[in-house]
Amino acid sequence: MAIYKLYPVDHAPMKWQSSRYRGEAIVRAENEEHARLLGTNEFYITRSPRPGKKKTSPWEDPHTLLCQPLNNAGYDEQGPEQVLSPLLTKPNRRKKA
Repeated sequence: MAIYKLYPVDHAPMKWQSSRYRGEAIVRAENEEHARLLGTNEFYITRSPRPGKKKTSPWEDPHTLLCQPLNNAGYDEQGPEQVLSPLLTKPNRRKKA
């Protein structure tokens, strides 16, 4: 596995409205595509798109977010694919009684 740094380069609010986090992230992933998918899976807010509008994630857009491999980043390259930083808590979901 490799360690990747994902960081925004286009901060336009419209591009980030579907993300609950808008900063840098560090992930352990097999490749850049998987690194971007980890960002989407962790930070993307599922919303109902307007009719005819495709849902997009800024974490998968190379014009909005850059993805760089990090060498000697201080993170263990061994282990499962995962977001290493930031560690955000997922929103609580109420259980139906």
